[in-house]
Amino acid sequence: MSDFKRLSRSVKGLTVLVTGAASGMGRATALVFAAEGANVAVTDITAEGTQAATIDQKGCRFLPHVVAVYQGGSVSFTNSDPTMHNVHTMPVQVGNRSVDVSEGPGGKPESVQFKDAENMLPVRCNNHPWMNAFVNISPTPFFAVTGTDGSFKIAGLPAGNYTIAFVHEKLGEQDLPVTITAQKSTTITTDFNKK
Repeated sequence: MSDFKRLSRSVKGLTVLVTGAASGMGRATALVFAAEGANVAVTDITAEGTQAATIDQKGCRFLPHVVAVYQGGSVSFTNSDPTMHNVHTMPVQVGNRSVDVSEGPGGKPESVQFKDAENMLPVRCNNHPWMNAFVNISPTPFFAVTGTDGSFKIAGLPAGNYTIAFVHEKLGEQDLPVTITAQKSTTITTDFNKK
């Protein structure tokens, strides 16, 4: 460890999450934090984390309405309708490219990779202005999209103190602190109606 430059502040006793820690710089970073006295939790991208999400255009709607992918992941856009549709992504982050393509009935899927983290990236159909969807690009592998009943599950989050961001397309964002204890389930609840 003597080859590594010392950290600018003490991390002794803190819990540090290092992503990409299976090899290379991620592994080296985890070793530096451990040598400095941090409790190190490591994770790496799993096959599940690299899978593309799919948004289908069906019944003149984008289905599902919201998807989430890990930063660097892709979304495949398909058209199951018997009419022409359009996929128009409107990112704010510079690393995420804008896409504006037409998709014929049963045409070839359009796959879009999102390089930068971004919440609620809008997707529209220029042919049918009522059609919209959202893509959330997470900077960590720990994210979820709620089910129709509002429930969600994030598995594998190491013990520690975190802030969970709940994002709604019309009601904004609520950030809530949560403490995760090892080997236990934790429940967190929010209600956007009580803002």
